[in-house]
Amino acid sequence: MRADLAAYELRTGLALRAVAHELAALPPSASDVEVLAVLGATANAAPAITAIEPRSLPTLGQSIEAWGLAAGLREVAFVTVAPERVDATIAEFPGAHVERRARHVEIGPQDRWQDDRRRGAPRVELFFARDAATACHAAALQAADPTRHAAELGALFGYPACCVAAFVAQRTRNDNSLNRYLTAARTIAPGPWPWELNELHLRLVAFYPCAYDCPAAQAVARATVAAIGNAHPAIPPQLATALTATVIYVDHDHQVWLRCRAEPDRYDAIAAIGGGRALPALVAAAARADRLVTADHGIELHAGAHAVVEVVPLPLVARFG
Repeated sequence: MRADLAAYELRTGLALRAVAHELAALPPSASDVEVLAVLGATANAAPAITAIEPRSLPTLGQSIEAWGLAAGLREVAFVTVAPERVDATIAEFPGAHVERRARHVEIGPQDRWQDDRRRGAPRVELFFARDAATACHAAALQAADPTRHAAELGALFGYPACCVAAFVAQRTRNDNSLNRYLTAARTIAPGPWPWELNELHLRLVAFYPCAYDCPAAQAVARATVAAIGNAHPAIPPQLATALTATVIYVDHDHQVWLRCRAEPDRYDAIAAIGGGRALPALVAAAARADRLVTADHGIELHAGAHAVVEVVPLPLVARFG
């Protein structure tokens, strides 16, 4: 990993963990001003001028791993599910051989997974392949050392080699909020990035792209969408509409999705994604504005010529189109 990316990973990871810790420490009586301050956000008193709409996503019918295996995009499909979901998940892979491995998963704030497989809620790792030997081999590699065997596992799972290499180069890989900041940091193009790689809420790829404009990752996502479209022609246009957005991504639990139509960064509707403590206050503040302005120090949300919300330091602003 480049030295600047390594420093960015350390700095951003510490900042994300500090936000989670400070939000957890707030008393239930904390005001919106106090809650927003933890995110580095300030908001002026102003009336709402933008609609807050519920988020609507199309139903894919089955997991993207099942679509990918059926379409020949991967030799092995790997999913982790709760024990009560095992039978329903197996039903998505008719005719495939399955290998099972029991584990525990503890998922903390910001979608941060604990590395200790003995802690947390029970889960089952399922490895599907067209033959038993391949499924068993993938399960053995994952159990032995997924980092050491990342290149081989990535090839079996249909992940682009460039994306696997970038992910393995990270110092930390169990923090999914940080993973997205790092993907964006490796992305050179300013955006809009391909909507197919908008994996902030609904994922069309089962890996983290090396960059949000990676051609190899986009090819996998497009092939998955094509497979879905062959069975359900109405879904791909719905996906394009749902995933075309500008997202203010503080972390996995605090996402504000902006619908920008008339011009870049001017929005006419917003949606809240996540269950974070500060999300309701952040969304209510964003509804007081209708234009996003980015700067080196952070972001501002404007109503007309006036800034009504400021967030410092700069959160991840992801533009997909």
